Amino acid sequence: MEMKALSTFNQDDAIQNSKTSKIKNKYNVSCMSLKTLFNTYINEIDFLSIDVEGYELSVLNSNDWQL
Repeated sequence: MEMKALSTFNQDDAIQNSKTSKIKNKYNVSCMSLKTLFNTYINEIDFLSIDVEGYELSVLNSNDWQL
């Protein structure tokens, strides 16, 4: 039987997933807005790929695209 990995930023989703899958590990991770990320680490963007488990719009909205 093929096992798939599940990950989420949402505790309610994790609880729902635990009804059909075993939660093996739980990690606390630091998060920051795109605006903070770009201002701190990045001068120029050639390509951007965002995979945040369904929170893409929230992440995109966290940036000041006028800069």
